[in-house]
This record gives sequence, C-alpha cells and structure tokens, in this order.
Amino acid sequence: MSRSVFTLSELGNIYAESGHRYIVSLIVGYDDHEAASPAAAVAHTLKLTRDADADGTHWYVYDRHTRSLHLVTQRQAEDLMDTIEEEEIAEEDSDVDN
Repeated sequence: MSRSVFTLSELGNIYAESGHRYIVSLIVGYDDHEAASPAAAVAHTLKLTRDADADGTHWYVYDRHTRSLHLVTQRQAEDLMDTIEEEEIAEEDSDVDN
C-alpha cells in the first residue's frame, strides 16, 4: 500500500484551527465505479460508519502537542461516548438541583 500525501485544498477543512490540539479524520477513497458523485462518496462513507461492521472503522487522530498519530476504532470511541453522555447528564441534573 502506498502512502498518500494530501494537500490542504484536497482536505478543505475549515473546522481545524491553529489552536486545536487534536485533528480527527476518517479518510476514505472511492473510484468512479464506487461513487458516481461527491454526495455518493459521502453517503458511502456515512454507511461505513453506521453498518454492522462499523465497530472496526478506523479514525485517525493527530495530536499537535506530541506530534503523534493515533488510531482509534469506532468501538473505542462509542464506548467513551456513552461515558461522556452519562457524565453530561449527571452534570445537567446537578445544575437543576442547584
């Protein structure tokens, strides 16, 4: 497998600013036979993150402070997401009580 180099114009990201520590990406490529349009490519990618095998989807996180790239599976992130949601609910309950 060859390594690809992406230019800023190819990534076109307006959401990552210079002060952000973590840059998260899911980069998937499609040829003309797999996706007939940009919208179809997005639809295929969204399906990839939602189907029965999505647990193994690889998300890449670049840490600007340590200059290291991390691979996080979707399952790892979803498990943490459940924990974060529980903490946020507890915080909201605490705010209502005060």
